[in-house]
Amino acid sequence: MTNYLVKIQSLKLRKSTTALSTGFFLVLLLLFIPANILEFNNAWATPTEIPVYMLTTRGDREQAEGVEEELGYNDKYPLRDINELYTGCPEETAIFVHGWGNDHYKAKERLDRVKMSLENNSYYIPLVGLSWDSNKDWDPAKLVAKENGPKLGQFILEYKETCKHEQNKDVKVRLLGHSMGSRVILSALQHLYENPVWNNNTNNFKIASVHLMGAAVDNEEVSTNSIDHFNYPAWGYGPLGCYPSHYYTGNGVKFPYGNAIAGEVVKFYNLINPQDNVLEYIYPCFEGGDGALGEDGKQKSGISPPPGYIYLEEDIQDEIKSFRDADAMEGWDFGLCNIFGSCLVNIGDNHAGYIGFRNPTNPNLLADGGAMNIVVEQWQSDG
Repeated sequence: MTNYLVKIQSLKLRKSTTALSTGFFLVLLLLFIPANILEFNNAWATPTEIPVYMLTTRGDREQAEGVEEELGYNDKYPLRDINELYTGCPEETAIFVHGWGNDHYKAKERLDRVKMSLENNSYYIPLVGLSWDSNKDWDPAKLVAKENGPKLGQFILEYKETCKHEQNKDVKVRLLGHSMGSRVILSALQHLYENPVWNNNTNNFKIASVHLMGAAVDNEEVSTNSIDHFNYPAWGYGPLGCYPSHYYTGNGVKFPYGNAIAGEVVKFYNLINPQDNVLEYIYPCFEGGDGALGEDGKQKSGISPPPGYIYLEEDIQDEIKSFRDADAMEGWDFGLCNIFGSCLVNIGDNHAGYIGFRNPTNPNLLADGGAMNIVVEQWQSDG
């Protein structure tokens, strides 16, 4: 009987100790969970899953429309109803615009990789992707990108207006653009800059932040003054020559977006990478020998850039790891192999890696988050 009582007391002691340990662990866990997770409305996200939405302008739609009754990349999750944003009006929303040569399936893949990279950096806010007709030849795709800007801009205007006037909430919109998606974003900013409703005394809206990653637009296009004298028709030429050669027609797509940047954005970040193979060797072949904004940053002379407290540049070359297949789809990524079929990748080379790299053996995991850690750090510093 004595032994039995001893065992009971011992068991109670162990349970009490376990309960205290569990409680202590939970307190510690609450102390160290990032504030943006604790404060986040559970209707929008959990600590492990970002809600994902998608807009599309494909098929030459007149406006950006919510993608309905579709699943995300590889059927991993349902895409949410875009109307939720208009009723819930979360404090922050990120909108991602993919680059050149992506069909709708690849647009979903890029969006999913952004989602994974944000979750990997413990930043949980609603994420919207714009799927646009970028799977065209280079010159037509540039024009489509510019034409899509006002469609994206109008969505942002209606979203912010609805939240302010119907829900009494001032929502932060953060824009992320990769490669030629940067042109879509710049064109959207110009649309908002010229829009009297966006800029009236009642609204006077701003975009909280813009991040361009590997921006495939000319390096003078952030000027606040005319750039016409930089855009005469010319044959392309690059550091290694151009094969095949390409003639830049000077077709009027390029535009000085500096005033729109200065007027409509709180913080504008251009993440540059001097070793990006696509921007270094291929972009000038398509653009009459001109340099890309995402390679070495804004043009050093002959332009008037936006104020330095709004427009900022950061070299993120070292964030682009020497991995050859960012989306774990097709082997060596564009720009890593020469015309003779010889392939090589070093730090900074892979134009596809800014939003992260999938694990080649398990594509549902990340091998690396690319430059998205820099994006999150700058979001956090902005407040």
